[in-house]
Amino acid sequence: MTDKQSLPLVVNLGEPKVEPVKYYKGWRCLHTIEGGRWVPPNMPEERTPDYGRALQMSEAVQRMSWRLMTYANASVTPAQWTQVHSYDRCFNNGTGFLDDADPRANYITGEDLDKPLPRYDKAQRVCGGTFITGEAVNDKLVCRAGVDGIDGYGPMPDAMTIINKNWFTYAVSVNRDHTKIVHFPQGNGGPVLVPFIFRDTITFPLEWFVRWEGYILPDPLKVYL
Repeated sequence: MTDKQSLPLVVNLGEPKVEPVKYYKGWRCLHTIEGGRWVPPNMPEERTPDYGRALQMSEAVQRMSWRLMTYANASVTPAQWTQVHSYDRCFNNGTGFLDDADPRANYITGEDLDKPLPRYDKAQRVCGGTFITGEAVNDKLVCRAGVDGIDGYGPMPDAMTIINKNWFTYAVSVNRDHTKIVHFPQGNGGPVLVPFIFRDTITFPLEWFVRWEGYILPDPLKVYL
């Protein structure tokens, strides 16, 4: 026996860590069915901010969006992500992908990388049923970049951060007779998440939202009112 004996390793794990219960306090975007902003049948339930400005979808923004969408729904393919950001859909009106006359650089599929970047034409829309935070000021809901949504000036956060901070919108549409809310078809029946990203401050009409408080988040497909 040497004077340097092998001793058993003792690890003190301490008291088990208990995560605090999260309490949500913010705003739920009203569906058209509930008296929110009217949209035509079979159309996205998008709500455009006041004086929304375009935001280029750089490589970093595209990859952040792809990570977010596939983190929440692993069935989404690069082609389906591209379709959500098509030039003729609400998030990228006239400035998205799949326009043969005006192709855009797509870093997810690796196509047309020598072409101009796509843009969120009005950063950033939200859809009915989505929960976001913001401050009610008179008749407006004021949202601040880096507080209530992703800061378009800064480094792109990871998917878990975006989800934990509720910096995203569910992409949903209303059906033909305004009786049912559905996820975008590119989700294959599951959710389609689009980042809530903008610069500085944006506002929405407060009448499009209702207060939401509780230990659970609203179901984006449920009609509550």
